[in-house]
Amino acid sequence: MSALTLASIAAPAGAEPPERIDILVDTTPEPDKADEALCKAEQEAAIITNEIVVCGQRDNSQHRLYSSDDSESRFAEETMNEGDIRTPDVAGEYIFTGPPTVSGLCGFLFNPCPAPPAILINFEELPATPIGSDADRVGRGLPPMGYETSPDDAGLAPAQ
Repeated sequence: MSALTLASIAAPAGAEPPERIDILVDTTPEPDKADEALCKAEQEAAIITNEIVVCGQRDNSQHRLYSSDDSESRFAEETMNEGDIRTPDVAGEYIFTGPPTVSGLCGFLFNPCPAPPAILINFEELPATPIGSDADRVGRGLPPMGYETSPDDAGLAPAQ
């Protein structure tokens, strides 16, 4: 086998070196002449009033990877719950959380129906309160018979 030398791998004899490209070229646009004139006028006025004026505000939005609105919304989404402990989702991946199906039916196979309520009260069938009775007086906001003061006068808070 013949030994390869660096010279034999390199470019052929007489070839020119490749063109160099400077990737660090400054591509910022030249500042607007009107902005420079305004900034210079503000600085000259600041000399008279002994104020400090900072100029040089440029619109750098063209150099951004994302627009300002996209960046703000992405930042808001990423930091929305920062420092806020969220409650865990106990209905995990394999727990059924949809609308009830056969398991929600009663009387089907091994799912008996619950017993009816022990007491049923139909308030529409109750008779009206007799006029002047304690129930009538309390319903109108008056104290029951035998009490001279209302609950407000006795220092009791009204029921809400």
